[in-house]
Amino acid sequence: MFSLALKLIHIVARFLFPSVCVGCGEVGTLLCATCTQILEPAEPLEDGTLAALSYHDPRVRQLIWHLKYRGSPEAATLLAPYLHQTILAEISRGPAAATLKPIILIPVPMTRQHLKQRGWNQAIMLAEALVALDPNRFEVATNILIKIKNTPTQVCIKTKAKRLKNLTGAFALTKQTPLLKGRVVCLLDDVTTTGATLREARQTLQRAKPRHLLATAAAHG
Repeated sequence: MFSLALKLIHIVARFLFPSVCVGCGEVGTLLCATCTQILEPAEPLEDGTLAALSYHDPRVRQLIWHLKYRGSPEAATLLAPYLHQTILAEISRGPAAATLKPIILIPVPMTRQHLKQRGWNQAIMLAEALVALDPNRFEVATNILIKIKNTPTQVCIKTKAKRLKNLTGAFALTKQTPLLKGRVVCLLDDVTTTGATLREARQTLQRAKPRHLLATAAAHG
């Protein structure tokens, strides 16, 4: 959950410094009603990973920046409907469409050290925004997949091969793993570029034998 302190900071900040639309500059929101309708969708990814929006869209980049580096609950809330549409559209096309139990959202985890440095996990913020949007369809589990290897940020690594090597063995499952067996599970991250992070995390989660496993990002590019 968002920490109470973080929520209070953002409430005070929005009062003193109102949000400005990342698209047109309208005061009062990070994304106005008009710009909400014209964000660029992501192109389909070849490896089966899902992405809602294109990171090449400067408005999307700004939303992700506010989420990732400012811990903005508003940015998470604004991105959630795009993720919601992307995930449910994919589910509706497969055998998991008839599932009655909520989809389990697994945010891509950080190491304890990285989480302490940043103060929040933006993937958890997205997951909680999805639950707030549709509590009957989603639930969050943050105690099943953990990151056990401190790795350099993927942004700093230029080649796909090196990114894959960087994340090898980075994730592990906890004793809560049986909760995923037979369930529809959605691995969730903010941005995917080469897909290395989601691919490694997805391979780890497959050992839990979920009924259906999606890997989804808010943006790709």
